[in-house]
Amino acid sequence: MKRWGFCAILVLCLAGVLCLPAAATDAGFSALPEEYVALESYLPKSLSGILPEGLFDPDPQRVQEALSQLTSFSGFIGVILQAVGLHLEECGALLASVLGLLLLCGMMRALGQVWSMNHASLVPRLCLYLAIAGAGYAAVDAMLDYFSSLQTLMQGMIPLMSTMYLLGGNAARASVGNVMLSVGLNVCHSVCAGLAPPLFGACMAMALPAVMESGVDLARVSGFLKKGYTTVLGILTLVLTLCLSAQNLIASRADSLAMRSGRYAIGQMIPVVGGALAGSLDTLAAGIGLLRGLAGMSGVLLLLIGCLPVLVRMLLLRGLFDLGSGIAHLLGCASESALLGEAGSLFGYMAAAVAICTAVFIIAVGAFASCAAAWVT
Repeated sequence: MKRWGFCAILVLCLAGVLCLPAAATDAGFSALPEEYVALESYLPKSLSGILPEGLFDPDPQRVQEALSQLTSFSGFIGVILQAVGLHLEECGALLASVLGLLLLCGMMRALGQVWSMNHASLVPRLCLYLAIAGAGYAAVDAMLDYFSSLQTLMQGMIPLMSTMYLLGGNAARASVGNVMLSVGLNVCHSVCAGLAPPLFGACMAMALPAVMESGVDLARVSGFLKKGYTTVLGILTLVLTLCLSAQNLIASRADSLAMRSGRYAIGQMIPVVGGALAGSLDTLAAGIGLLRGLAGMSGVLLLLIGCLPVLVRMLLLRGLFDLGSGIAHLLGCASESALLGEAGSLFGYMAAAVAICTAVFIIAVGAFASCAAAWVT
């Protein structure tokens, strides 16, 4: 997953909002649609409580002020810290447990060599395995909760996007967007969320023989499963993104042709009315562009802020287990080092899966925010 891709998407969306007019009433609009106001009801409670007041107000001016507050440096960092929580307490306790068990494993291994007891460190190794498995299943549950909240949020965004598309005469694009985003939600739910628990369970089961020091090494098999999981997900999301982009392009051209043909016909039949209509349409397009920018920027920020807690949790667990693997290697605990390295690698793949799925919807909402009215495309 390319970090620069996320940064570029975010910067473009921020730049689009900064270039918008100062007030929506100047373009002929006085309120955002009801679908935008109702979007707040689709948010998880943990997220809705930390967002600035007025973000879901029907008044575009208040929404702009809330977005300005949210995208300021202090406001954005504050919301991120509240949303993420950094999980420092949880990860600190887990790190202390891992280090304590590693020291115990090292001591018992050394005593076993002196007393010729080959399995002296078996009990602390099993405790380490159970600690990793417990933390892992809790993180997988958080990942599943995130995908449920992502699905709920996008189900609220789809009718909003359809309404805004129709306001701008993008009827074909509205229907295409509904279908493709629904397909994307099903892909995320069935592939990413549906396969995550059995994948984690299978990889942890394959790590158990190494913990028991049975001489059976299934690391290659678990590595194949992890790479296959992210590869399949990456291919599916790439195909989905390409299809969404291609169909949006075709639909936008069809909408543009239809609207321009109607505008030209009216101008030819009634020249005076046609000239007045052209000016009114330009004003209307400016207002629609403003509302789409506000709604799209809000959607991108909600997706980004909602993704960060689970993403940071996965990355913190990966860093913690990689650190434990290095310490275990220094203590001469080869099997413990391999177990921790396997767990760290697994959470790295899961973090990539979360980022890939979220990126698809960020791109879709960003394309919605940048879409112009049909008669000006």
